[in-house]
Amino acid sequence: LHNFQPGIIRNFFHRLLHVLEFYWNQYHEIKSFDEGHDSSLPFDSAYVPSQKFIDNNFDYFNLQRLGGVQSHLEKEYSADVKRARSSGTSFLSRAFSDQSSRHDDMSDFVNGRERYRHQLGYSLKSSNATGSESLTELLDGLILLYHVGVHKHYLKVAEVIDSLREYNESLIDIDNKLVNCREDCPEIRDELLRSKKIFEQQTEDLTRKIAWITVHIFSHEKRRDIVILHRCVYRTLQIASEAGNLFSFVPEIYLNDIYLNTFTALNVYYPTEDSGINREIAGDFVQFIANHMQDTRIVNSDVRDNMTQCLSAFCFYSGSLRALESMREYNRTVLIRALLTPYANRPWAMTNLILVRFWKGCGFGFRYSQSYPSKFLQSLRKDRVQDSSPSMKYQQEIGRYLTSHTDDAIGFLNSLLGQLNWAFSEFMGLLKDLTPTKSRYMPTIEHRQMKICSTCFDVTVSLLRTIEMTICVAPTVILDRHSNKSEMLLIRLLQLLGQIINRLATKNYVLEDIERLKMYALDNIQPYPMFSAVCGILVHLINRTSNEISSRVCRAIYNEVDLDLSCLHRLIYDSESDASNSVSSSAHFTLKSQPEINRSEAYDLDEIYRKLNDTYQMLAKTTKKSDDNDESICIICYSHQIQGEFRPCKHQACLSCITMHLMTSKECFFCKTHVDQVVDLITGRVIDSIKPNENNIKDK
Repeated sequence: LHNFQPGIIRNFFHRLLHVLEFYWNQYHEIKSFDEGHDSSLPFDSAYVPSQKFIDNNFDYFNLQRLGGVQSHLEKEYSADVKRARSSGTSFLSRAFSDQSSRHDDMSDFVNGRERYRHQLGYSLKSSNATGSESLTELLDGLILLYHVGVHKHYLKVAEVIDSLREYNESLIDIDNKLVNCREDCPEIRDELLRSKKIFEQQTEDLTRKIAWITVHIFSHEKRRDIVILHRCVYRTLQIASEAGNLFSFVPEIYLNDIYLNTFTALNVYYPTEDSGINREIAGDFVQFIANHMQDTRIVNSDVRDNMTQCLSAFCFYSGSLRALESMREYNRTVLIRALLTPYANRPWAMTNLILVRFWKGCGFGFRYSQSYPSKFLQSLRKDRVQDSSPSMKYQQEIGRYLTSHTDDAIGFLNSLLGQLNWAFSEFMGLLKDLTPTKSRYMPTIEHRQMKICSTCFDVTVSLLRTIEMTICVAPTVILDRHSNKSEMLLIRLLQLLGQIINRLATKNYVLEDIERLKMYALDNIQPYPMFSAVCGILVHLINRTSNEISSRVCRAIYNEVDLDLSCLHRLIYDSESDASNSVSSSAHFTLKSQPEINRSEAYDLDEIYRKLNDTYQMLAKTTKKSDDNDESICIICYSHQIQGEFRPCKHQACLSCITMHLMTSKECFFCKTHVDQVVDLITGRVIDSIKPNENNIKDK
């Protein structure tokens, strides 16, 4: 097959599928006539029995299985293999007269088979539900043929569309340069016109090519063939999954290269034909992926990552998101549990994007989206522009899950903060090399580094949005005053937000310098996504909570974060404008002047600054008398003012050291006396009350 062109392989695939469909249906019609009842299995409901993956009748050329190497699996599951081989084909076969029904557990499968047997009045053990061995082997070969060459041809065709997009972008760029070209530079203008003529010719040729591709390759007839193949692979995987440990014997390409790729092809390349078929395929897909994202029978992490990536791309559009919401409650819970697993020791970027998609449209100023640059290209990708319709159902269920599973919620949020710290640190490190200086106007940096910097920026913004959603739907996770872990998470979050504001909202506005470079690889690095996400978190912590919690957050920012209010003022109003003005007079970026910020959100920004400014002034007066007194500094960290006192021993330290210490011990730093209470010296409020039996017990 490697000697044939991809187009020839694709045409051979479609012809072979039609031949197999004809003989498959003919075989079952004859079989039904001979047996005197309707036992036919139409070709669009065909599948490869799971037993074929363990009896070595089919040659898979040493391809990897979902559970690993076949020799290891035969030893690991020897009892299951022996039982399956001794039971014959009927051990794993299934035939349903009603193909629209869906059975997701083994009990439904058995009951459905018995009902079918009762209706037809014959034993399934005497029938071969998948037809003859030759037809089954041909079906398996057809699936492998798609893996070998068909999808690769789709990728080559997609490159033509990408080339057309690049030519359109180049034409737009040339038109802009012609507008700005001076009249005293005729040579430059002539060169631009010559380039424009070449690009227009290339665009015209590619347009004709895409028209031919649309008619002959992405036609409705070809789409029908891919739908049939997709259903066959889905039934094969679903039935194999119900077979228990034998699911591990399924060749990896069935899931990783066939099922995911055919679904991608149907959603990206082919036109919409039947909304009913689309809903059915989408429903089956999201349900299968949700149930198997954390399936331990799939040992290759790359396969699970590809499943998550495919699901992430799928749910970015409102119609697809509705398919996710239409799943059964059990499947939604399985999906939520997989998405909210702590981000440590696993790939998490794609699952985080899914959570961000659930939130898009509800966050602070979170309504922006990027569209394709050309109207013609938009026509090729209908409904491919991400909208801002959130999933209220998933938000509510995520909130209930986090609230009822406190330990899981703490672990999840802690991992979010850890990854946020890493992503922002990497971004700032690369940003230094990109920022122009007096001695170096144009930075010298590799394209790969620019892409990494761009990716770190996107990851930072997405993590901030996920944190914003978590605080909104489950505020007690981080605002529970009776939980030491929640208090530490709050302080850690505020410190990260303070770093972002202090380091980016400076007088020279580093992000604006990057934006002015107009580098294609860095076009996503803009001030608004980052700062709107940061302010969105502050809005939920300060404006959407009670006065007591809002005051506690503001005091924590003053005592623990060392946030520079001038940076926050510059971010919202700019340094030369007054806080009472709604629009900055400066040319620098200001959050309130952005068109995405509506009136209520602008009011929230005013409230954030007002409350923080009032807190700073009040606490500055309280601590002014002891500024020069060394006794007011915590002797544990020598960084913060003393604000907490142990009772009954009355030893004092800063709240940060006290909170961290009480997570592992309930005794005083100095005298080892059991701590009954921790009192805030400024407000006189009891911060924490500790029972005697909690002494020296670590908080697991």
